[in-house]
Amino acid sequence: METTARTKPTRLTVMTFQERLGVVLSEQLQSIFGPELHVERCLFGQLDQMDFNEEDLLFALHESSLNMARKLHPNLGQTMRGERRINQFHMNRILALPPGQKLLVVNDSLSNTMEVLNELDFYELSHELVAFSPEETPPDDIDWVVHPDEETLVPPKYAQVINLGTRCIGMSYILEIYDLFELELPRKQLVANYFKTLAHMANKQLGPASNRYVSNWLGGTPANQEDVTFDLLVAHSKAMQGLIDRASLMARTDSPIHISGTIGSGKRRLAQMIHNASPRKGHPFGSLHCPSRSKDMLERELFGWEDETGIYPGIIEVSHLGTICLEGLESLPVDLQNRLIQIIQEQRVVRQHGKVHIPVDVRVTATSHDDLNELYKRRQISHELFLLLQQNQCTIPPLSKRPEDVEQLANDYLRAHFSGQKVRLTADLIDFMRKRHWEGDEQELFNVLSLMASSLKPVLDVSDLPYHIMSDSRITDATPASEVGELVEKIEEHDFLPEILAILRVYQEGKQANSRYGRHTVIDLLAAKGVTLTIQQLRLRLQRLQTLGLISARKGRAGSTISRAGEDFLAHFPAD
Repeated sequence: METTARTKPTRLTVMTFQERLGVVLSEQLQSIFGPELHVERCLFGQLDQMDFNEEDLLFALHESSLNMARKLHPNLGQTMRGERRINQFHMNRILALPPGQKLLVVNDSLSNTMEVLNELDFYELSHELVAFSPEETPPDDIDWVVHPDEETLVPPKYAQVINLGTRCIGMSYILEIYDLFELELPRKQLVANYFKTLAHMANKQLGPASNRYVSNWLGGTPANQEDVTFDLLVAHSKAMQGLIDRASLMARTDSPIHISGTIGSGKRRLAQMIHNASPRKGHPFGSLHCPSRSKDMLERELFGWEDETGIYPGIIEVSHLGTICLEGLESLPVDLQNRLIQIIQEQRVVRQHGKVHIPVDVRVTATSHDDLNELYKRRQISHELFLLLQQNQCTIPPLSKRPEDVEQLANDYLRAHFSGQKVRLTADLIDFMRKRHWEGDEQELFNVLSLMASSLKPVLDVSDLPYHIMSDSRITDATPASEVGELVEKIEEHDFLPEILAILRVYQEGKQANSRYGRHTVIDLLAAKGVTLTIQQLRLRLQRLQTLGLISARKGRAGSTISRAGEDFLAHFPAD
């Protein structure tokens, strides 16, 4: 335990290299000390942006990072290099193993692996402990893999994995901080808070299961847990206010739910919010991304399986009393849909190759890009599942339907991810973002903001937008209604409006596919839409559309495409 001492500190900051670890450690300290001590956090990469003084205490796990902090901030009051310990509430999983097991200990570096191995040695386990080295071939004769919340580092050849959860700050360092700040909290209460916090952290992380996929289903970060509520949604628009009202009503029922929305709109997060507002809050929330899995994998991960190596519960079993979210429902095969319905109705599951009926009680939430009726029309969901989900469904409105929310969404994102830069957006840029049609919804907006903010400019304007956004700036509602009416009148002087809209849609589809269509191609595509025109008829219509500025035409084989004004005009006539 190494500290530098000057004066009594008034602020505690936890510095880590990884955001996730910083969140876990700062929340641990805040839960232990309560309102008497405000705990802040920062990343090592943000060190030059921090403002430390003589009343600060900086806590870190590496002496090298503290040395850098002292060089950058000579006025920094005190520093403390701490160490982490295994959460004792996770040790039951190892203690319950039969004697003589061979355990492979995995961590993000050999030194950290040895820290965990040495700590496990302290428990005098009747098992053989082997340190994993990425440079060496993993041994075959391993019974279990043990890791402190480093699932991605576990070699895929191993199925039986025990997650010890993120290691926590040890009690000796908690007492040291307690003494330095001269807190009034009774020491007895401090110790009670420490163990209560460990228990809470263990419950938030992985439950006792023998299946390595469980950590991917349930997650272990606060962003996947009970702090995700409707309050996090930006809802200045009536569209979002209506969504929250609808979702709140759905949270009070226990029926299955369907959520639709464009890519990047936050369907899974809304499912988590509904779970957290329901009576099932406090019980597991698991999610499974169906499009990324084969049918066999979906069956195994949904329902669990048994073989000669052991028993592996599925997400339904692990999420007992809670909620499961099936992302990309359209990718779940119909026969598995029917099996899922049976489990919902009978409240029991049989693992693959198993014989025992296991009681389960879960609520099912499903998400998809398209609405439920569209999935049913395309026969991507069974009739039974359609009826089951039909009574509880909602759609997340795209950004184009909620422009009032864009400014706060952008500013909230920048504050959360670029807090040290104090980035400001100009009025022109905000106006552009409100009007643009974001194909990837919130996620695309955030990606663009992240790219722009990485320029380190204090003020961002339209000119700072990435080239691919400026070269394909789909703006919604840019044409006033009065001008639309005038264009319709001019079109109907010579042509039928439905034909013209069909022509514009063909060219819009071509533009989205990065193609310019010649007249013969357009004739064929229009015929597929039920519109029959001759080459001469199409040529005359294209001439008039070019005069109105709705298409950009080229001579010869260069083809034509829809113009920006044409897209603006077409946006006022949604396709059936």
